[in-house]
Amino acid sequence: MTKDNKDYYGSEIYIKNQYIVHQGHLTRQYGRCVSFVAFFIMLFSLYVDINIFKYPKGILIGRVILTTIYALYFIFTFTPYSHSPRRVIKYYIYLLIAGMLFAVFFNVLVFQKYNETFDYRGTQVLFLFMLSTAFFPLGGKDKVVKIITYPVALMVIVYIFFKDMGSLSEWFKYLNVFITILLISLYYNSYLRKDYAEFKLKKLAQLQIHKLSSEIESRKNQERVLQRKANVDELTGIYNRRNGLEELEDLMILSDKDGRPLSICYIDLDNLKRINDTYGHSEGDTYIKTFVDIIEGQLRSRDLFIRLGGDEFLIVLWNTTPQQAEKIWSRIQDHIDYCNRNGIRNYKISASHGIETYFNSNYEDVNALIETADRKMYFDKKRKPFR
Repeated sequence: MTKDNKDYYGSEIYIKNQYIVHQGHLTRQYGRCVSFVAFFIMLFSLYVDINIFKYPKGILIGRVILTTIYALYFIFTFTPYSHSPRRVIKYYIYLLIAGMLFAVFFNVLVFQKYNETFDYRGTQVLFLFMLSTAFFPLGGKDKVVKIITYPVALMVIVYIFFKDMGSLSEWFKYLNVFITILLISLYYNSYLRKDYAEFKLKKLAQLQIHKLSSEIESRKNQERVLQRKANVDELTGIYNRRNGLEELEDLMILSDKDGRPLSICYIDLDNLKRINDTYGHSEGDTYIKTFVDIIEGQLRSRDLFIRLGGDEFLIVLWNTTPQQAEKIWSRIQDHIDYCNRNGIRNYKISASHGIETYFNSNYEDVNALIETADRKMYFDKKRKPFR
């Protein structure tokens, strides 16, 4: 993660974008339910208007239009276009605006029908849409005050300047309605700020936890790397002397407990000094790694391979008799010979070995066992013509 990315995560812009994504998800999920329920309520209201209250034709047309809008939004939430947080929020805000405009439109027509006197049916519809907007704003929370107060304020202005309210008391009835709605909207606006503040605090806490988790994981990875470096030989990747001999001690204890033979093969890589002097230490490292690859390809999963240092190695063969160990070494020697026949090096891969077996506590400790195998390796080296 670059420094610019680190600066972005946790910034106000990032948190606001996350808030929009969060609100978009809620709007798509719950807005579908709101539009579905509202659709059936509007259908029922349309039936009531036609058969019971006999409202003016304009109200019927308004209900048909609003019912269609609810149905279209419900369908929209199932399309791929609704996966855009900003788009689904924007369309839901349009839905809320349409509802409030219809409530105001309903109020004006009902006011005219009843000879321009205050009627509570219009107020009830207005309050119903206002409350539904206030309680189910979802992603349109920051627009709630405007969605509610602007249409109602427009309605009050129309009544004051263009309608005959009849008396001052009639005027105050509508003014009280407007003030009540305004106070509720302002209160909800303060709730909105609190909601965003809580979301921001929660998101910052999550980011901090993620940051701490990443740092902990990074430290664990560093510890694993250091632990591996402490346990393995850096050049070859096999056990180093310290860790390998600790494993050998544990296997000797297990051998005594289970009564199984434990063989070791002490190996000295021939001619390493001459290759370093003649071709350089880089070629000497290649010589070592090639030799290690050959041996690792012939060992069993339960065997251990240890680099004691320089050109000295140790193979630990669990549950293996001396005869079996010699067969394993013979197989290794066959692969060394194969590489020498098919290689393009100016030198031959060669190694001397000595095998010894630990069984029934025949050696006091690891050092005594290794010393015996070392002596056998030395005898094997002396027999070779270059010595």
